[in-house]
Amino acid sequence: MPDTATIGFEISGAIARITFNRPERMNALGPSEWDQLAAAWERCRADPGVRCVILTGAGRAFCAGGDVKSAEGRLSEPPALRFHAIRQMGRTVRAMREVPHPIVAAINGPCFGAGLSLALACDLRICSRSATFGAAFSKIGFAIDLAGSYLLPQVLGTARALEFHLLAEPWNAERALETGLVSRVHPDERLLDEIQSLAAGFAEGPPLSLGFIKSQIYRGSELPLDALIEYEAALQALCLSSEDAKEGVRARNEKRKPLFQGK
Repeated sequence: MPDTATIGFEISGAIARITFNRPERMNALGPSEWDQLAAAWERCRADPGVRCVILTGAGRAFCAGGDVKSAEGRLSEPPALRFHAIRQMGRTVRAMREVPHPIVAAINGPCFGAGLSLALACDLRICSRSATFGAAFSKIGFAIDLAGSYLLPQVLGTARALEFHLLAEPWNAERALETGLVSRVHPDERLLDEIQSLAAGFAEGPPLSLGFIKSQIYRGSELPLDALIEYEAALQALCLSSEDAKEGVRARNEKRKPLFQGK
């Protein structure tokens, strides 16, 4: 991507980093940003060298959500046009689920609206102590979009998801950790270092296994039990025939660190 990109993308070793890069707008998302995000997730999915992805924000915010200033002019567009645009943005969540590697949200500040949906679509959410979370849809006459009505109840449960959206009261990092919205909280100055260390561990892990586990967990809430058992059996059979599984067992028996090759 060019230097002027408002979605940063870089790969270092086996770790890709996607950065919301409009710090002067608290990383709010407009049409250009959604196009760039789609391209970034496709690169993560297609690059065989990537084994983990970090999603974070530049400056003091993770992502303030949709760009309300630019949205004002789009409110007069025909409903059919808005429907197709919002549906296309929502497909970003599907694209994230199709990335066969762990995606870690490094939530370094305010995380609101569309930014929250993108954080929820990540596999792990880890935040700084100064992070805040919210969605103001009910305050400005909007409905939920970007799969938020699917993702948030999965994480919080129905009652807390309703409380979150109907009351539209911001949550701090402590509340987010208490409810399970995030799994860890770090001091602001240590957040990226801690997540880089976590991502490095994923990068050294067995990519086939990690990708299958990600898929199994998400499919587990969608498939009937019998179908899930079949799905698990198929993926486990593939894992057990991999070179990584043989290396994992050998390393365990030899009491050494395994060297996974993704084969």
